[in-house]
Amino acid sequence: MSKKINQQFNCSKMMLPEHRERLQKQTALSRWKEEHHRPVLDEQQQELLQHIFEQSLLHRQKIKITVLNENGYQVLEGVPLKGTSAVGQISLENSGDVKTVQTKDIVNLEQADNIF
Repeated sequence: MSKKINQQFNCSKMMLPEHRERLQKQTALSRWKEEHHRPVLDEQQQELLQHIFEQSLLHRQKIKITVLNENGYQVLEGVPLKGTSAVGQISLENSGDVKTVQTKDIVNLEQADNIF
């Protein structure tokens, strides 16, 4: 009797291709989120990053910004042009190329070795 029950449930082990694909996407998304988690910055760390940004803006010093977006971690270098806190964006210039970064995507900020 138990052999019949086991054989009955063997057929339920099969999955439709679209369900298998959805499960694989869900697993990949979970793995990506584990590998690329956004750190929680306390108030002291936020003040330190703000200080570094303000000093580099004032003295036109090059900074490195690490951002986390859908492509993973990316490091951008450049001289800050402006920071718009109301919009939550920072503009960086590097060799004539201007990039805008969302402040919510910033993971780390540090001064680069080279000074302009």
